[in-house]
Amino acid sequence: MTGTKGKGSTSAFSESILRNSGFKTGLFTSPHLIEVKERIKINGKSLSYSKFYEYFSHCYDILIDKWSKDDQFEKPTYFQFLTCMSFYVFHHEKVDAAIIEVGIGGQFDFTNIIEKPIACGITSLGLDHCSLLGNTIEQIAWQKSGILKNSCVGFVAHQQFKQALKVIKERSQELNAPVCIVNSVDSYQDLEANDIDLGINGKVQYLNSQLALQISKYWIRAKTEKKFDKHEWIKEHTYSNFDGIPVLKDHIILDDVQKKGLKKRLLLLKVFFFHICIN
Repeated sequence: MTGTKGKGSTSAFSESILRNSGFKTGLFTSPHLIEVKERIKINGKSLSYSKFYEYFSHCYDILIDKWSKDDQFEKPTYFQFLTCMSFYVFHHEKVDAAIIEVGIGGQFDFTNIIEKPIACGITSLGLDHCSLLGNTIEQIAWQKSGILKNSCVGFVAHQQFKQALKVIKERSQELNAPVCIVNSVDSYQDLEANDIDLGINGKVQYLNSQLALQISKYWIRAKTEKKFDKHEWIKEHTYSNFDGIPVLKDHIILDDVQKKGLKKRLLLLKVFFFHICIN
C-alpha cells in the first residue's frame, strides 16, 4: 500500500476486513506512535514483548551481529531491518494475508522487494518527500506506481491531479500490471449523511475504506477461487473508464449498513452478501 495520504488507514481497514472475514493477518506499518513493536501486528495485535524480543534477536543475529565488511550486502538500515523482520514474523506465524505499508515512495522503497503481490493499493497522491521523490506530481506518481507488478491488480484512489493518473496508466502498461480506479469520495456522501462512523475522522476516510473494501474483495476472490482470472474480474466489476483506466462499481449498499452500539463502535457492513466488521 502506497500513497501520500491515507495509506496507513487504508492498510488498517484492509487488515481489519480480512481478519474479520476469517483470515489470519499480518500488518506492517510505519512509523510507530509509542513503541516500535506497534509496527508489526498479527491478527490486529502488536507482538508481545517476549515475542518481539525473540524475533528481533533472531533477525539481529543474522543481519547485524554476523555482518562484516566482507559481506556482499550493506548493513541494513533501521527501516530495512524492521521490514525484513516483519517478513520473517509473517512467515513464521503462517499468516494468510500480509498487508505491507510502503515507507517512502514505492519504486526504491525497501518493501518493494516483494516480487508477486496479489493486490496493490495507491491512495491519494500529493507533493511529499520532494527531496527524495521529485518536485512534481508526475515524478511522485512514477515513484509510487513502482510497486505495481504483473502478478497483481493495482487499485488506485480517485486522484486530485489528472496528470498523476496519466503516469500511473503509463507505468501499469510498462510493468504489465492492470489497474482500476476506485471512485471519488463524493460517491460516498450518503455515508456521511447517515452518520456512519468508520472510527477515523475525516470525509476522505470513506474513500480509503472503499479502497480497502475493493482490495479485500479482490484478494478473497483471488485466493479462494481455483480458476481466477484478474482480467475477467476487472471486466465484471467495472462500469466505465477514466482516461483509459477502468473505474470500479460502487459496492457499499447503504440499505444494508447497520451500526452497532458497542463500546468499540464496531461498524457492520453488508457487502457482496457477506458481513465484515471494521474496528
